[in-house]
Amino acid sequence: MTQMFKNYGLYILVAILVIAFWDAWFVKPFKFFAVMVHEYSHALAAILTGGTVVEIRTFWENGGHMRSYGGFRPIVSSAGYVGSALIGAFFLYSVGWLALQRILLFILGSTSIVLTFLYSPFGELDYWIGIAGGAVLILTLFSKTAANITANWIGVILLLFSLEAFRGPLWIQPEQTDAGILARHWGMPFLTVPIAITWVIFSIFVMYLALRANLRKAANAIESEINHSE
Repeated sequence: MTQMFKNYGLYILVAILVIAFWDAWFVKPFKFFAVMVHEYSHALAAILTGGTVVEIRTFWENGGHMRSYGGFRPIVSSAGYVGSALIGAFFLYSVGWLALQRILLFILGSTSIVLTFLYSPFGELDYWIGIAGGAVLILTLFSKTAANITANWIGVILLLFSLEAFRGPLWIQPEQTDAGILARHWGMPFLTVPIAITWVIFSIFVMYLALRANLRKAANAIESEINHSE
């Protein structure tokens, strides 16, 4: 039981704090970074499917955009919401595994620095946050406690951001979201809501898988502690 709380107590505390203060001013920079991760996911999908990224922008009050040409549009359009959920799920799955947490933090930090440097306008707010945010993630690797807290915090923020995005823009103004863009690309705008629902189901499913895996790890930790005490 002690080992389970050691591994998952911090995650539970972070989740409670983030949910309780979701609209607080001090959470805003992290939500801003979550939007950046959303746009990075689009950009990576474009690059990996043969496209070319033109620009990545994130705005303090009004979301962001990733402009590209080429690539496989269905994957590029889907990568924002789904990518954020996947990354959050991976961070959630890493709870209790410091080595995996450090790998994920290094990948996300490096990606933030490189993509921001290449595709965001120098001197703008999103440029400095992208560079500084990436550097902070990498610096946390030198402290076990900092890496653990940061991985938990980022995972919770990304998962809640994905759910908040699904609850908000995808239903209030679906035609202006990635789902609407993809539906118009196919020349079938009536598919906007079905596409959004598909993304929601997929994202919730990967979150469920991560949570289930963590419950199994917790059960194994309890069993191991009981065996050692006998």
